[in-house]
Amino acid sequence: MWVHLSVFAAALAVPLLPAFILWITRRRESALVDDHGRECMNVQIWNLFLGLAGMFLSGCGIGLVLIVFAIGLAIWSAIAGAIAAS
Repeated sequence: MWVHLSVFAAALAVPLLPAFILWITRRRESALVDDHGRECMNVQIWNLFLGLAGMFLSGCGIGLVLIVFAIGLAIWSAIAGAIAAS
């Protein structure tokens, strides 16, 4: 659960780093932590790509849409993942 919620702790900095550190340090303790940590990392990497694509496409109109979608997806996936993990 904390791997998913660590995204909110680093929302302004690098959301990948706290989730990655928690996943790496705790993944050998249980298969549930390993599974949810891997899922959280996949979603955060996808959000990173969406955000970067939005920054590059900000000159056209679609960049802002991609950035807003990436933020919404990050919030939704963190809450849904934490609920599923608990």
